Formats: sequence, C-alpha cells, structure tokens
Amino acid sequence: MFSFKQLQAEQIPWVKHNFPDRPAWMPLMGMFEEYGEFLDASRSGSEEEISDAIADITIFLADFCTSQDLDLEKLWELRKSKYNNDFLGEGDLGIILGKLAHHYLKSYQNIRGGKDEHRLKIESNICKLLEFLDYMVWNEYNSDDNFINLIEKTWNKVKKRDFRKNSIDGISK
Repeated sequence: MFSFKQLQAEQIPWVKHNFPDRPAWMPLMGMFEEYGEFLDASRSGSEEEISDAIADITIFLADFCTSQDLDLEKLWELRKSKYNNDFLGEGDLGIILGKLAHHYLKSYQNIRGGKDEHRLKIESNICKLLEFLDYMVWNEYNSDDNFINLIEKTWNKVKKRDFRKNSIDGISK
C-alpha cells in the first residue's frame, strides 16, 4: 500500500534529477503556488482541479519535509492525536501555510524563538496541514483512504516528468 514514507523516498532522486541544488525554501513556495490554484479551483467549482491542487500541495510538502529532515509518515500518524486541528473553512489553508512559512523563516533568521521551538511549530503546522487536506478530500469523497489514493495517483503522473528534458511540462515528446 502506498504511504507518505514511499512518497518521500521516491521523491528524493526525482527532485535531485529535476531540480539539482534547489534551495530548501523552494518546496514551501510550491505549496503557496498550489494554494493559489486551490483557491482558483474552489471558486470555479472544478472538483478535478481542487483534487489536483490538494495532491500537489502534499507532494511539495513531502519535498519540504525532506529538506527539513522531517518524517512525513510520522507527522501523518500524529496529525489527530497530538495537535488541535479545528478548521473553519478553505481560508484556513492559507493561515496554516502562512504559519508554516513564518516559523521556517524565523528559524532560518534565528529570531523570535529558538530553533527547537520553531521546529515544533513547523511540525505542528504540517500536522494541521495534513489534517486539513485529508478533511477536504474526506468531505468530498467520504473516505479517509481517498487522500492517500489521491496523492498516489497524482504522484504516479508527476514522477514521470523530466524537466531537464522538457522544461515546459516535463513530459518527453
């Protein structure tokens, strides 16, 4: 069965091939880019585009976790038991991403708290993000398994892309 551990493991060589020497902040920016796509899709009502944006946010999240030496599978397992995850609506996704970016930036700058404090907040916000995305998919499809299945389906497409061969869409002609 597909897991977040498998996603992270498969993503490492794919990222190294497609985006060698990419800075650690790049996957965080990718999550924000996909958040914009999520909002656009939410406004248009396109379920397919909403699902695609949710999966892409999660794929960027896996890369971000790798860059921070975090185990996404462990955070997935902790998401309901360790952290309070009360949501109000789709705007909460932006709040969660903003807090994740805040603690990443402040940790990098070494201000407004120590590295350990910021790392715990980063982990907390990743758990909240996972729970939120899972909730969005569950709300749409009424099944917890569908979140993992959605990620696997999208990752199976993404991992075939080679942006070194085709920088436009990563699909070899």
